[in-house]
Amino acid sequence: MHSILRFFLLLQYFGRHAINSEQTKSSGLSQVLTQLNTAYNINLNILINLDYNSPDALEILQMDTPKIQLELSANFSTNFSLLGRFTEKTLTVVYIRTTPLDATVANLLSSMLTELHALHIVFITASQPSAWQQDLYAYCFREGFINVLLIHKLNQTLSLYSYNPYPEIRITKLGQVGDYLNRWHQLRDLQQYPIRIISFESIPRTFRYVNRRGQLVQSGYMHHVFLEFARRHNGTVMILKELKFSEIYENYLVYLKNKTIDVIYKPMESELGTSGTTSLYLLKMHIMVPHARPIASYIYLTRPFTWTVWLAVIGSIGYGMLMLCRTNGNRGPEIGRHFLHSWCHILYVAQPMINIANWQQYAIHFILISSGLILTTSYLAQLSSMLTAGLFEPQYNTLEDLARAPYKLIMSEYFANYLMHSDSVPPVVRNHIQTVPSSVVENARLSLNTSFMYIGYSDRIRGILYQQHLLKVPRFKMMTQSLCDGLMSFPVAPGLPYLNILNIYIRRIFESGILKKMRSDSWRDVVKSGITKLMRGDGVEEKHYDLEFYFYVFALWAIGLGLSVLCFILELLRKRMTLQNSQTNEGHFN
Repeated sequence: MHSILRFFLLLQYFGRHAINSEQTKSSGLSQVLTQLNTAYNINLNILINLDYNSPDALEILQMDTPKIQLELSANFSTNFSLLGRFTEKTLTVVYIRTTPLDATVANLLSSMLTELHALHIVFITASQPSAWQQDLYAYCFREGFINVLLIHKLNQTLSLYSYNPYPEIRITKLGQVGDYLNRWHQLRDLQQYPIRIISFESIPRTFRYVNRRGQLVQSGYMHHVFLEFARRHNGTVMILKELKFSEIYENYLVYLKNKTIDVIYKPMESELGTSGTTSLYLLKMHIMVPHARPIASYIYLTRPFTWTVWLAVIGSIGYGMLMLCRTNGNRGPEIGRHFLHSWCHILYVAQPMINIANWQQYAIHFILISSGLILTTSYLAQLSSMLTAGLFEPQYNTLEDLARAPYKLIMSEYFANYLMHSDSVPPVVRNHIQTVPSSVVENARLSLNTSFMYIGYSDRIRGILYQQHLLKVPRFKMMTQSLCDGLMSFPVAPGLPYLNILNIYIRRIFESGILKKMRSDSWRDVVKSGITKLMRGDGVEEKHYDLEFYFYVFALWAIGLGLSVLCFILELLRKRMTLQNSQTNEGHFN
């Protein structure tokens, strides 16, 4: 029994080996392409310069995968590209007629696969490739084509070749198609291949500082993203040079297009037309506005109640006075006495013993005392809460509110030109723009100078405002309305060979929350480096109210004194007129 089982296992092993060897050396091209289509779930084949005289051409055309055939000529227009909107699972098959590669084909591939240069490309040749395949792979690596399979067909024998791009181009001969399918493990290892960057200061994205040990440290959450990427994929981050912040916006596009650097630490702006990593989300551009100023202290006494409540209080005093007068019976109106009773009840203050005429006055006094208790308690509670939290002038919450703002929106000339020509920026914002040097903007913004307004993407604004998170009343606030949007994506050089694994890595650290953790850590690094300091308030000492706080009290006291003096004068005039009238009447009587 065991011998029979061993026989079948050996038969299965040698059968697989024979099939793989046959598929590599003596099978047709259609079978190789079918294996690639199946392994990568390909939805589209692009056939360039198909050799119709080849015996495999008919089999290739009869494959089940949809196909696009391109026959290139000298005047063929190569100005089109694959966008991947229908499918990104595309296999490009190129028949090489001129070694190492025809110029028209090279231009077509560069243009067609600009956005999708990680797609698989199969080159097919009938000539011996040993003399020119190094040049072919150099072109492929320069354009970012690292998933390349070269098939040399000699009669019925197929020889498979590819290359390993890191740390330098090395040609590898493959024994079978499975070796190419398993090649992705090698492409994930950068083998200390450099990721070239430029150092500049853009807090909290990237910045430099000297730590306590005297070491120069490069930090920032965008820098840590690529440090972690280099650590995971055995790469290295190489800083080529250090530029000022003002020089970055003038030169970084040139550096990227010339492939002097591989990546720049800033968000992607879609209208610039450069390549970038996968977009994670929209990064909004906001305005930093100074927090509203506190109101004058004497206004606090009037703020617990609105004007309608104050009218209700005055109406309650008048209503109580009139009802007490109406129910006073034969004792006379006594308007002054009833007014004082009603006023004291509403204010909930003590008063002398009250002579009550009937049960109606009992009910009226009870209602006034209850109302006074409720109003007084509510007023004192709200006043205490307002004094604790503080009251401020109206905040600048919308862009329309900036019409009453006395501040200038300072920015560099680059951003000023950009916003002046942007249709999404309203005129009320353009009227506040003032152009100053970039260094002035950075120094004022980092120190939270409340004499100006500032603009920036939300990641930078939140990093700068971190220094005020301990303050009871912040110095600045970020407006919720945005002026324009950018993309949370890193601009990269065109044809970056490791862009595909970089996109996978960035997407994973974003979905897992690691990117958010890196961003919050960079805020603390800014404080630890001494670039900014955690701002602290004046403490929790009890507030001493100055003379200004009692302004309304003194005003009411002065009004009361004035009215009492006026009433006293009117009483004197009334008494004098009464005496004169009585004397006149006595004279007429006599």
